Amino acid sequence: MNKLSRRFPLSQIHKYDWTLIGLLLGALLVRLAAIVKFPSLHFPDENFQLFEQGHRYFFGRGLVPWEFTVGSRSPVVPFLLGLVFAAAEPLTGGPEGYLFVARLLLALSSLAGVAAVYRMGQRVSPTHAVLGGLVTATWFEFVYFAGRPLTEVLATTVLLVGLSLASVSERELIGRRLTYIGFCFGLCVMLRLQLLPGILIAWIWVGRSQVERWALMAVGALMPVAVFGIADAVVWGEPFHSYFETVRLNLFQGVASDFGTAPFDWYLRLLAAHWSYATPLLLLLILLRTRSSALWILVALGILLTHSAIPHKEYRFIFPVAACLIVVAAMASADLSESLRARRRRWAPAARLITFLIACTWVGVSAVLAFAPPFRAEWFTSRDVIEAEFLLAKQSSLCGILLYDYPWWETGGYAHLHRNVPFYELPEQSSANASRVAGAFNAVLLKRSSVADFPREYTLLKCMGAGGAEDVCVMMRNGNCTRIPQFPSCGVAPAVNSDPSASDPCLTQFSRPPDAPG
Repeated sequence: MNKLSRRFPLSQIHKYDWTLIGLLLGALLVRLAAIVKFPSLHFPDENFQLFEQGHRYFFGRGLVPWEFTVGSRSPVVPFLLGLVFAAAEPLTGGPEGYLFVARLLLALSSLAGVAAVYRMGQRVSPTHAVLGGLVTATWFEFVYFAGRPLTEVLATTVLLVGLSLASVSERELIGRRLTYIGFCFGLCVMLRLQLLPGILIAWIWVGRSQVERWALMAVGALMPVAVFGIADAVVWGEPFHSYFETVRLNLFQGVASDFGTAPFDWYLRLLAAHWSYATPLLLLLILLRTRSSALWILVALGILLTHSAIPHKEYRFIFPVAACLIVVAAMASADLSESLRARRRRWAPAARLITFLIACTWVGVSAVLAFAPPFRAEWFTSRDVIEAEFLLAKQSSLCGILLYDYPWWETGGYAHLHRNVPFYELPEQSSANASRVAGAFNAVLLKRSSVADFPREYTLLKCMGAGGAEDVCVMMRNGNCTRIPQFPSCGVAPAVNSDPSASDPCLTQFSRPPDAPG
């Protein structure tokens, strides 16, 4: 006992910030609950750009979206996710296990943003630290996105850390801090090139006219930029190939617009819809903090205006904007709390009560907005399809799957199946067409309304849903599968820098459907 006391003296315990530790544990528990309770896919890219490619890299099978045929996506994040899959799979078995581990690690990484905002708030007051950390830990958008493998989400965490590091006095912007800021800004751009305008604003704000600051930030940015550039050279044949392709395809050829467009003010209307009745109060808080949080607001506006000018729009694209603005609003609420506290110095309990009520208001409003229209539906997107694939993954006799009512991008792909069996799609959906090639598959993924299209040898295994016609169902028949040459399967993984269509004859169908999301 004496030896242990000498190695870990009790006085050391008091050096830990137990408030921060409590906030981080609370944030992790909320995120863990969301991952377990609400398995879903926010958008096809969440799976097919990242999880699916990670599965393909390490397990040799995966559906290949068009971006990975032209090399317009960096392989770094998919590779890291695949590495997690490969490490977790022997311990957890099927896809449910390794996907949970990957989402848990992503959620853990998001805690860096909570800690950074808390530390930034500490420089102002304990109230700013607590409210800033609490809001970043519990606000519904932070919780919803935390376990999702989206580059926008990863970049947002890095952005929060970078802006928190930059939110100090002029005399503190020196040495290692500037290097760390540069590292965050560089990594942010490498994860999400479209955030470059906002990062440039932050870079200029921090660097000002001081060459030494720019040089130190550049040194910090060099590492992530080099890693991503080298990865592109290895996989796509030249450094930063995916970034040049992204600019060429989206900016000069307008490829993204093929997947849908929206008006300039769409993001503003979307944020107002998600924040609902809290929108006026949040805007007021942001306005009250205009001077103190000018950097955060300018970065958010830079990202918002840039994305608003791009015709193709998706909610996840402006998660960094929502994150920055919510942090600013949290800091403004702490300002109000401290102002009220100053007026009641003689009665400390009342001041603490005010802070507690503000904290409860934040948590309560977040909980209500999370499960109010229109956001409530986000928690359940693709949930039934995921459950159906997990069920199929457990069928030992599985040898082929027909996607009868669902195009490939509405499924979880091989990342959620983890079986070496082919997927099939019919060129024209009908029971007659399915019967002609029935020997190629022994499982069907379909809607409840289509169950009658299949003969008696197909048994309804299970339907996921509330009992309606749109429920996701799985049907299976006994027997083996036979390859039918004129009915090509999909998903055979090509070599990384080869032409995928040469090894997978169905990729022309699976690569870029005209109405698929980009």
